[in-house]
Amino acid sequence: KGGGNIKRIDSICEFTLSGECKGRFSSVKYDQGNINLIFAVPHNGYLKPVEIEDRRNGCKRNGKCRYGKANCSGRRTSKDCKIGYVADAYTQILARWTQEEIFKLTLNHYKPHLVISNLYRAKMDPNRPREDAAQGNSRAERAFDEYHNQIKEAKNTFRGQPGLLIDFHGQQHKREITEIGYLVTKDELRGGKREKSQLSIRSLVERKNKNIDDFLYGPNSLGKLFNERGYEAVPSPADRAPRKKDAYFRGGYSILKHGSDSYGNVDGIQLEFPAKLRNNKDERRKLAKNLAKIIAEFYFPNYEPRLCLYCWEDL
Repeated sequence: KGGGNIKRIDSICEFTLSGECKGRFSSVKYDQGNINLIFAVPHNGYLKPVEIEDRRNGCKRNGKCRYGKANCSGRRTSKDCKIGYVADAYTQILARWTQEEIFKLTLNHYKPHLVISNLYRAKMDPNRPREDAAQGNSRAERAFDEYHNQIKEAKNTFRGQPGLLIDFHGQQHKREITEIGYLVTKDELRGGKREKSQLSIRSLVERKNKNIDDFLYGPNSLGKLFNERGYEAVPSPADRAPRKKDAYFRGGYSILKHGSDSYGNVDGIQLEFPAKLRNNKDERRKLAKNLAKIIAEFYFPNYEPRLCLYCWEDL
């Protein structure tokens, strides 16, 4: 139990500049789990097939950002429509190590699903809407669909029961602190008026009949568990909201699409880890061990309490 093999999806050919096929590769990697928990890694793929052109900054049409040649031919790019293309270094190995640590922590019983985009972010960005993500390239569009369909397939194994998607990311903001995204904006966190906020864990909050703040930075929050393990995080009891001058990622397309803001009972959380926790191998290994405990302490009581029969004394 807890097994599941790595599944390779529809393959693409990565060509050399001379036009030779180096080999066929899957655009998505899937390692099946056996609990209602999914780890997703959208921004740490390595494949750079030349038949998929690099994404470009978008243009403005009728006041909206549009992307791709079909939409922006002959138009100037806009500073408001910049794309993200930098990889989130070491998030793939961090997610895999954390998956392995949870499996060991639960005495080789329970294992999260793992979904990884193998394409380099400049080629396709699955954490953006489809037009921005693939920019009209048919191969990139197919890879985008495969990534999100794989997450849907993993969610289908939950058989209608509550579950959680955790999206692994990295950031290099000046304040080196882990950012936890629930779709709530920085201003909403700072201002305290969240009645109309988007919320990617809406199902959890309603199911537990709690106040939103309890799960954002209160006694039931993921941030509280980070603090207890010695990690700075925002939002958390120690840091309820980003400072006005701070950059903060509130969560992107994946947790909007697969989380519970507007429907369903599968929640989504985006974790943005600072470079200091990812780039050093020893720090990364330490983080994976602690992150497994943090996630287990959050996940099992909230989603599958029947599995937490003795809650693993070494938590």
